[in-house]
Amino acid sequence: MRYDTIAPIFFKKNRAQLLENLEAGAMVFMLGNTNVPKAKDIVYPFLQRPDFFYMTGVDLPDCAYLLLLDDQKKIKEEILFLPGETSLYHIWTGRMDFINSILQQKQFLSYSSMDKIQLSLQRFASQATQIHTSFPNDPVQVSLLSLDSFAKLLDSEPIFSLDKRIEKFRCIKSPLEQALIRRAVGITNAGLRAVIPKIRPGVKEYELEAQLNYTFAVEQASGFAYPPIIASGIRSNILHYDVNNATCKDGDLLLMDVGASYANYNSDITRVFPVNGRFTPRQRKVYIQVLNTLKTLEGIIKPGLAWSDLELVLKELIEESLQELGLIDKNDLRHQDANQPLYKKFMVHSLGHHLGLDVHDNKSDSEFFSKGMVLALEPAIYLPKEGFGIRLENDILITESGATVLSASIPIEPDEIEELMGA
Repeated sequence: MRYDTIAPIFFKKNRAQLLENLEAGAMVFMLGNTNVPKAKDIVYPFLQRPDFFYMTGVDLPDCAYLLLLDDQKKIKEEILFLPGETSLYHIWTGRMDFINSILQQKQFLSYSSMDKIQLSLQRFASQATQIHTSFPNDPVQVSLLSLDSFAKLLDSEPIFSLDKRIEKFRCIKSPLEQALIRRAVGITNAGLRAVIPKIRPGVKEYELEAQLNYTFAVEQASGFAYPPIIASGIRSNILHYDVNNATCKDGDLLLMDVGASYANYNSDITRVFPVNGRFTPRQRKVYIQVLNTLKTLEGIIKPGLAWSDLELVLKELIEESLQELGLIDKNDLRHQDANQPLYKKFMVHSLGHHLGLDVHDNKSDSEFFSKGMVLALEPAIYLPKEGFGIRLENDILITESGATVLSASIPIEPDEIEELMGA
């Protein structure tokens, strides 16, 4: 793995938290992801299932975890299943060193190979009073792992999904998780600062993507957290534009929505740059309206506030901005459809999302924000008729009494951007 080793105690604490929420005699069975074929003898880069990584720290394909409690809620059996050597796994992948390090850490009571998993399930499922499972729900993984075969082995007792329980745990980030997200944000900062001097008329969007990719690799990132959006000109109005094959033109704006992934934890940042190094008066005016909206939202977010509260403030701020920009007037607002607010024509997506092991991470059952949550906030104003869109996105950590902007070091002020671009 490219990232530094994460202390096993983190994953052990996560499992202990799960154990506290289980019944006496319960059994847990979790499956990780497998490799996805790309072509003959070629697979896509492996990405572990977040819930499995969160509970085990194992970043290898074809692994599983089994836990059985006795009638006193003590651990009766605990097995981590690893890829078997019978498949010549160590010869083809060279990852036996990683497997050996897992074995040496001794954080699980026992270990076995995946080719023995059916026998173990048949043996222990019959001893369980309840069975709690955590399986991949991606249709590709479901097909590749033949989950129906596992379900048949576990049909002797009531089966419950662990998804909601683990989702609740994952929503609040521990100090270690916060540090890993900060690292991902820091790598994104390094990537954007490396790419800024290369933004100029005539450069291809994919050339800038290549620079980001290089910097991310040097900084130990696993790669991009999601397909990078490097959208110049009118393409900045396309929410998930990822072709990145256009030429940046003089007078255009360049929207870059990118994030590095580090140790499976993600960042999600959006910045906008003038291709020629200087905003036009109109571009700057729209940019400042979006930036001020973001700053206002960052200033009011705190524990106890709800997404709905924040969305209401966003609506008011964007409406004020649209009036300031001459795009709507008070009469338009008086006659707008309450079910289809007028501002949604200029900002079609929601304000943001949770961030963590998934880019759009698990959210709490509660609508309200809590200390330790990490969010990505991304207000925007899209103006396809004017040939550009502005979206600005920061990663936010909810603190005891407010919020910390994790991405505060990434250039966002228009004057700073122009200075860095040599305008």
